[in-house]
Formats: sequence, C-alpha cells, structure tokens
Amino acid sequence: MKANQKFKEFEEAEDALIFEMLIGAVFALIIGYAAMNIGVFINGTVSDSLVKSFPATIASRTALQNNSVSNLRNLSADLSGNTKMMSTAYLITIITLPLLAIVMIKKFV
Repeated sequence: MKANQKFKEFEEAEDALIFEMLIGAVFALIIGYAAMNIGVFINGTVSDSLVKSFPATIASRTALQNNSVSNLRNLSADLSGNTKMMSTAYLITIITLPLLAIVMIKKFV
C-alpha cells in the first residue's frame, strides 16, 4: 500500500514529466539511428550505381566524370567513418537512458 501511494505521488509530481520525456527521447534516438543508417545505405547505393555507369578506366572518362567518381568515393568513405562514430554515440545514449529512468524511479519510490 505504501509503494502504491509513493508511485501515485510520483505521477502527480512535476518531476514525472522528466520521466515521460525519457520515453520520447529513447524513441527519438532509435528513429534517428535508423534514419541515419538508411540514409547511408541510400547514399552508398546511388553512389555505387553512378560510378558503375561511368567508363571503367580513368583515361576514357571526362574530367567531370573523374571528379564525380573521386568525390563520391571520398564522400562515401567519410560518411562511413562518421556513421560508425555516431552509431557508437547513439548506442551509448540508448543504453544510458534506461539507467537514468531506473535512477529516477528509485529516487521517487
């Protein structure tokens, strides 16, 4: 009975709003993580298709085609490296938020 009363007090407290925001933050992180990975996949697929549509040898391509291939390869490599770092940050944050929720529940109950 005492635990139920404490939980009711927690729900009525303004601090419960922070707990509810944690749920939204977790969903925002998951959606952001998925969108980032889908974007990288689309970029890589379009880049690969475009590079394959150009002639295979450097000598048979125009200067614009060579610049395009060079830029697409650099962009893909940089985007891949950045995505790995951001994925690590997303995962750490996703793991930390439930721990924060547990701490908040322990604080109020």
